[in-house]
Amino acid sequence: MPLPRIKIQVILVSCLFLTVLICGLNWLMTRIDCRLTVDRDFHEFRSTDEDLKTTFRLKNDSSCQITITSIKPSCSCISASVGSKDLGPGEVTDLQIQTTRPALGTVESLVAVETTASAPIHLRLIAHATSDQPRVVSISPQNIRLSQDKTPVRDLHIISLEDHRNTERNLKLSCDVNGVTLEKIRDVSTLLPDHHFARIERTYRVRLNSGKQGGVESGVITLTFGDPSRPFANSRSIPIEVFR
Repeated sequence: MPLPRIKIQVILVSCLFLTVLICGLNWLMTRIDCRLTVDRDFHEFRSTDEDLKTTFRLKNDSSCQITITSIKPSCSCISASVGSKDLGPGEVTDLQIQTTRPALGTVESLVAVETTASAPIHLRLIAHATSDQPRVVSISPQNIRLSQDKTPVRDLHIISLEDHRNTERNLKLSCDVNGVTLEKIRDVSTLLPDHHFARIERTYRVRLNSGKQGGVESGVITLTFGDPSRPFANSRSIPIEVFR
């Protein structure tokens, strides 16, 4: 006895549904089996590191072919390159990452590695500023001229960024011209949001003391952070000209 038309349609729809379900389950199992692993997901660059470079090792720890489709850093300061984008089962490749040192404080960034596997890999990076290197933001004026009969006094304004935890990094000034004295008259410190660095505004009064008349003498005012004998100490020089 032939089956009614409606039953045939139900059977066909059921078979189609089972076929789609089986194919979907096979695809899902394949996606679940695709695994790209990494030797670590975090790296911290120390403040003493000369080069901010590191290498992550990626491995296809599955039985399927995996392709790295994109590498997306969260910051334009990061550059990344990978040895091979197509990895067969058991194959490995190196992901090389380089970043720039922040001028101040600590910066955290992410690198997302997207693949044909089930989920992207997220790598976390932390970079610290070099606390041994204070930074002069501005000096005004850029050069100083003193005249014993007209302008014996000038104010020198200096703005710097410094790690306030390191007390050895206090700014020191010296002048190699005789008869010139330097007196600090203003020192204002503003703590920046990372709580480690401060914006320091200093004003020094540069005075030419009375003395022997006649002649012109040139020299420099030297700005030094910390102990000048230390390798990381930095200095700046301001030309000074004296008319007696």
